[in-house]
Amino acid sequence: MTPDSMKRKSSLNERYRKNDCPLPPSLGGLKFSILSSGSGGNSLYIEAGGKRILIDAGLSEKKLSQRMAGIDRSLSGLDAVFATHEHSDHIRGMGPILRKHRLQLYTTEGTYKRACNTLGKIPSFNSIRAGQPVEFGELIVEPYATPHDAEESVAFVFHYRGLCLGLATDLGRLTPEIINKLQNLDALLIESNHDPEMLDAGPYP
Repeated sequence: MTPDSMKRKSSLNERYRKNDCPLPPSLGGLKFSILSSGSGGNSLYIEAGGKRILIDAGLSEKKLSQRMAGIDRSLSGLDAVFATHEHSDHIRGMGPILRKHRLQLYTTEGTYKRACNTLGKIPSFNSIRAGQPVEFGELIVEPYATPHDAEESVAFVFHYRGLCLGLATDLGRLTPEIINKLQNLDALLIESNHDPEMLDAGPYP
């Protein structure tokens, strides 16, 4: 991590400690807000350079509209919606959101094939692949492969004017590739739910 990125990270942490960070939080122009996290539904809002995207939509259209209104944003103002994988806590409300607001979906071929019955008919599907960044003006969305019990699941690193924000969600384990991908970030968002009973009864070692 460079000295400049360490200063930015320290400044961001200080703002959170003081509890005066605006919504959505800003990392030097790269704004983000965790709209929901957990088995009940996951969703992340990203904004930079006038572009606005949603990562996952595990809540209903109504609930996500309310969460977006809480940060003075709207679903209709989005430029794109990305799906990390096909599990219901990540795509439960995605179909209605895409249809109602005429939005474009970006996800892998594997995820789309598994999710298409849940999604229903949608306005537009754009195929993405791990390691192939998607550009929205100056905002770059870089997918990377994740080891999860899903078909071709991914997470993302977001780039904007030299800033890097990483998202790590539903990681069955840390691979050398993931560790390398999440190096030298300015900030990292980690989903870390912990349920001992689910771990004991679940399929993971």
